[in-house]
Parts: sequence; structure tokens; C-alpha cells
Amino acid sequence: MIHNGLELYSYFGYNKNEIFTLIRAPLELLRSYADISNYEMTLDHKVLASVASQGFPDLGIAPLKIADYPSEDAYSPYQHIKAKYETSIPEEYYYRPAGSPHPFRSLIRLKLTKMIIEERSRDGGSPIKISRYISDKRLLACFPIHDQIARENLIIQWSNFTRLPWRQPITPFKVIYLHKHLLYNNIII
Repeated sequence: MIHNGLELYSYFGYNKNEIFTLIRAPLELLRSYADISNYEMTLDHKVLASVASQGFPDLGIAPLKIADYPSEDAYSPYQHIKAKYETSIPEEYYYRPAGSPHPFRSLIRLKLTKMIIEERSRDGGSPIKISRYISDKRLLACFPIHDQIARENLIIQWSNFTRLPWRQPITPFKVIYLHKHLLYNNIII
């Protein structure tokens, strides 16, 4: 895994008979791997609408006008459009959560890290198939750790005791816990 560019931090468990390993993929590794593997990422719909309305006159591409009827459709015509990540394309074209300096949010980082772990090592070693290692009992478990900043923001949002329980914001909860749970089950199965 180290040969593939991953960073590993290992710790003994409480009884000293288990080893916990934190695996981290540096941002530059994620960028290059997403580019090489043609990883699809969601485009930022606001940036996409702006670019389409301007066109690329130097390339002979006229501005593109797509009708948008918000009263008839909840989605903008530029929403939910994906493209393969390329390092040659400015990162502001890809969707990123507010305040994030890059488009590699938590779930994307987890997926790409799993792909890097399960890929054949650059030095010719065999790939690590996480689900097989768990079923063979060579690995006890594999699970993602929480994004501390997202978790703290969720606590702040849910700490509003004046809001009725059925009015609590569910989307941030789903993003943090449900998606990671689904990813964890994807690793295991």
C-alpha cells in the first residue's frame, strides 16, 4: 500500500493482540488516481450554467441556452451532470461542499482510497481484496472513520431544541452516516 502512495499509521489495540491501521490517501494521490482511473465526479451546476451561457468563442463554441422552468421541474438542467475527473480541468468545475478547498469530499475520498487499496501494487505485489481478507479472517474489519468537521456541524444543526423532531435536517445525517454505512457494506460484501 505504501508503494501505491498511501500513508499508513499503525497502533496496537488495548490487549496488544490486535493492530489498528489508519490508511490515508494524500490529496495529490487522490487527484492523480481519479484522473488515471477516469473517476466520474459531479459537476458544479452553477459553474456549468455560467460556462454554458458564455460558450468558448476561441474554440468556436457558441453560448448554450437551455430552458429552465423551475415551476415545472425541481431540478436545474445543469444539476446531476457528471464528468470524468481530469487534472487538466480547473477544480472549480467540480461540485464541492461550501467552504471546501477541493472537490474530494469525504465519501469520494473513501471510494478512491478503497480503489487504490484494491489495485495491484506498483511493485508487482498482489492486490488486497478487502472482502476476501475479511472472509478469510486475515482482516478483522475495515470501516471508515468519521469526518470530524462534518460530525460537529451535524451536532450544531441537530442541537436546535426549538425545532420539532420531524423538522430536523435529515440530509446531512444521511450524508454522514447512511452513505458511510452503505460504503462499509459495499466493502464487506
